[in-house]
Amino acid sequence: MLNLRWKVILSIAICLVALVSFLISWPAQFVITGILYLLSSYWFIAYSKTSYEDWKDYFILAIPFIILYGIGAVVNQNPITYPIVLVALINTFIGLVIARNLEKSSAAYFGLFCGVFLCILGHPAMKNYISYLRNPNPKVWQVPPSITFKNELGIPVSLSEMKGKTIVLDFWSTTCAPCVKKFPEFEQIRKEYNSDTGIVFASVYLPRNGDVADRVMTFGNHQKFGFEKLYAQDQASWKQFDIPFLPYLVVIDRQHKIRYRGSFHTEWTYLITNARSVIAKINED
Repeated sequence: MLNLRWKVILSIAICLVALVSFLISWPAQFVITGILYLLSSYWFIAYSKTSYEDWKDYFILAIPFIILYGIGAVVNQNPITYPIVLVALINTFIGLVIARNLEKSSAAYFGLFCGVFLCILGHPAMKNYISYLRNPNPKVWQVPPSITFKNELGIPVSLSEMKGKTIVLDFWSTTCAPCVKKFPEFEQIRKEYNSDTGIVFASVYLPRNGDVADRVMTFGNHQKFGFEKLYAQDQASWKQFDIPFLPYLVVIDRQHKIRYRGSFHTEWTYLITNARSVIAKINED
């Protein structure tokens, strides 16, 4: 049975676990926080020996998280954290309601199971929410900037030369570790269009200060892949394509208009920014 002192101690411990879970990922923190506060709030009531009203348990459990995480989320104005605060507050309330009305019945356990399952479903939902936040203004239907790159042989190549084809560009730099992981995924998508001569896949290197030519050419073993390799010659390309982060995917249609610009994801859990779906749709238009 839990008395007041143990409830305070446990509420602080639960808060700390929820706080550090962001080290795994934001979606993981959403799931872990939701499950922690759902189960612990149920436990607080179902196994309680305190005589005060249930709503006081809600505040004992929720206040440390509100103080340490909720206020920080508002002050820092980080919208990624808002759903995590909400799932903690809502699930704390749901757990208390289940415990008060169903106590230790099989119906209560079923309700908790459903709550845990919904928290797990929140993982892909958070991934899509974060992807949406990172791509608030896609700036599509624009003509791509007139930039001349060089290919791996040092021959100048301009995007206008590819007009009439679907152009898929994967932007990267030597400071982007995740870009290395995207090369095999980009190559796999290219192979899926191997027989389609109306589409071009090209990685585009964006220079950084201090880059060494030998390191650029061997970075991530990208030379072994079959997609075309293009290299920007100066840092102006960052601004010309208005690239906010890397890796960054740009898809240009056959009418030479940018139709997609944003995150590069291939996992099926991504709906809006799934590269396969985006490329397939634009290539069919």
